[in-house]
Amino acid sequence: MRCNALLLIAPYDCNKNFDQTMTAIYFQDSRNDLDQWQGLLMSVQITRKPALILQSGRGCRTKLSVGGQTLFWAEIADGYSGVNLWRTLPHSADVALLPHIHSSQIQAQKHLPPLERRQYWAKWFARGLMESPHTPLAQGLWALEYSDRDDERTYTPHRGLQRHWRNLYNDKRQAAEFFGAPLCYIDWAMCGNGSIIPLFAAPFDLSVDAAESGRVKYWCKVAREMQATDQGGTLPPLLLWFMSGLDAFVLLDGHDRLYASLLTGIEPEYLILDSYTERARVLDETRQNAIHKQLNILEQKIAEGTAIKPELILSVQKYLAHSYDDRPVRIERTRASLSLDPEQWQKEVDAYEKQLKSQQPHQALEWFYVDDV
Repeated sequence: MRCNALLLIAPYDCNKNFDQTMTAIYFQDSRNDLDQWQGLLMSVQITRKPALILQSGRGCRTKLSVGGQTLFWAEIADGYSGVNLWRTLPHSADVALLPHIHSSQIQAQKHLPPLERRQYWAKWFARGLMESPHTPLAQGLWALEYSDRDDERTYTPHRGLQRHWRNLYNDKRQAAEFFGAPLCYIDWAMCGNGSIIPLFAAPFDLSVDAAESGRVKYWCKVAREMQATDQGGTLPPLLLWFMSGLDAFVLLDGHDRLYASLLTGIEPEYLILDSYTERARVLDETRQNAIHKQLNILEQKIAEGTAIKPELILSVQKYLAHSYDDRPVRIERTRASLSLDPEQWQKEVDAYEKQLKSQQPHQALEWFYVDDV
């Protein structure tokens, strides 16, 4: 398969840990089992460290930081039933992970057919990730794909996203508590994957059902205008980074668009950033022969005049095609730097909890349970 290459010099800060180096990213189209366009696969060739860095260490502990500023600490709970999460919730204006989307870009894709509009935003976010000084991209293979929410024939591990959004929309009071809660417990037993974890503080109280932020008001207006077009569009997709250690999706870009979607009731699309590795696929000749035999039996029955359901023939043909599929098996794995000092992690978490207690000296720290959100 032919790959395209994008070559650029990324404008990184002159920090001793982040060298200003040339980055080569090769990309190709990603297609699902129905041969439908799904997004982009990217092969990143780079020598510098990412600026948005996920660290891991002993005790099932992780830390996400950007430019020296911690965004969250996380620890898998006893019994592996979920994850304890400490979020610092800075304002998005203080840490711009990707460039802002301008009105000219909205107008450029406003009347595009759905597929072309999806492709437009996938390429826009791919370029934004490459050019951002706060990118999570590191050496290796990455996928930037849409979550299939409408086609139930196609398996997707991201189906929980739609349920999570609907629960947020149906209970805005609880959603507002979740967005503003620095301490969260992600309950794997209840919700599994599919929870959207915002990194930044909400600019207003979502439960009052009124946008006090100019950016959110703007996106509410865009959402209604897009839905009214002849193509029935929606907002630019939310950019989510799937982290297997959380079994959840970290919201990298689109906080204001998420709030606008909850206020208007217009569900957004989801663009998933995922790192992965590949494993060679071993073909099974015995299985191939067995499927050939079954197909020959069906063809013989048809020749004899026996009525065979077309769906049965298509199903056998599909199994036959899969048995000859020699494409590498994709294994999604979140990459993290094994550089986290557990003792330092504990000191930072203790200091953060102490800071939170000082802000509410007469109240105990409360944890928000992300289960039925």
